[in-house]
Amino acid sequence: MSIATQNSSAIVPVQERMDNLKNALTNAMPSIRAVAANALKPERLIKVAVAACSRNPILLQCTASTVVRSVIQACELGLEAGSALGEAYLVPFKNN
Repeated sequence: MSIATQNSSAIVPVQERMDNLKNALTNAMPSIRAVAANALKPERLIKVAVAACSRNPILLQCTASTVVRSVIQACELGLEAGSALGEAYLVPFKNN
């Protein structure tokens, strides 16, 4: 199964998009750690965001940077984006 990127005609496999997202979130861990509330663990926030993207593959059409920004913005508010708690949701809008 593949997802076409909106910015190019290339077809990028879903697993590659997922790996790119995981790498982007892992690289952003210092930023996530800096803004996360004491009760939020950056490792868990990343796992929850990746799980949300696996449940909703349309999120993989978004750029990794917009997903990272959304996760960081949620943790600034003390929320887990995409968790089963329903505190905050990752919602795709076009490719953002």
